[in-house]
Amino acid sequence: MPTFNITLEDTSPMIHYSTNWRVGTSETDKYIDLYSEMSYTLTSNQGESFRLQFYGTGVTLFGARRPSHGIYSAQLDGGPAFSGTGMSENGVPKQTLFSGNATLGMHTVTVVNEQDESFDLDYVTFQTSVGKENEHLIVNTYQDDHPSFIYTPASAWSTSSNKASWFSGSNGHFATQPSAIVTLTFEGECKFDVPRDAIALYGPVGPLGTAYSVQIDNNNSTEYTTNTTSFFKANEVLFYGGNLGPGNHTVRVETSATPGDFAIDYANVYTTASLGGRYN
Repeated sequence: MPTFNITLEDTSPMIHYSTNWRVGTSETDKYIDLYSEMSYTLTSNQGESFRLQFYGTGVTLFGARRPSHGIYSAQLDGGPAFSGTGMSENGVPKQTLFSGNATLGMHTVTVVNEQDESFDLDYVTFQTSVGKENEHLIVNTYQDDHPSFIYTPASAWSTSSNKASWFSGSNGHFATQPSAIVTLTFEGECKFDVPRDAIALYGPVGPLGTAYSVQIDNNNSTEYTTNTTSFFKANEVLFYGGNLGPGNHTVRVETSATPGDFAIDYANVYTTASLGGRYN
């Protein structure tokens, strides 16, 4: 079956951090340009942790090894804990801090900082699959102005923003009121007992971000927030869902009743011919 990687930057809302983490900036670190997209998320407190739930087979965590870094532990699901050190006398960015593999399904990876020394996360990749063996992956991109996106109420959304140039196609939909709703409906048809369609939703994060919920079809909703960093960042994975099941699917996103920034850039839908997929 086609396999592909999803990359989550350290500020992706899908990564859930405990309380005492902060984002590295050029004001605090002259080596910030050595990190992916010039950012990382850091803690220097023992016991602080983060976790990521994902649908896939493998996950790899990347960060730096630096003189100020200490011991950390990582665990995939209920498996044995891995102990590693982020300390290096020379300082080396974009190092593999942990890698784990499992059968295709939902998994949780957790990392704990074990000392009052620094630990930073740069980015995460996880591998996932759809469809049958020996067929091609089909990726359909739905830009924010695709008719499959429905924005309600219309008065709660705008396409005008001085940040639009940062977006794919230099356009996006920006929530202008709390409790704004957007849905995306796309086709899917499962003909075989294989891993089914998947979707990744992209948008920005920043210091004025807000909480939002994501619901697929009639499943339970999951809570996230775009308030993950002290500066504006475009093109973050706001949500990823895999193995969505047969039939058409509707992704429903609702922003918090508390004012804050939220925008839709685009969505990628991953499918194959055996799932009834075709290029738009």
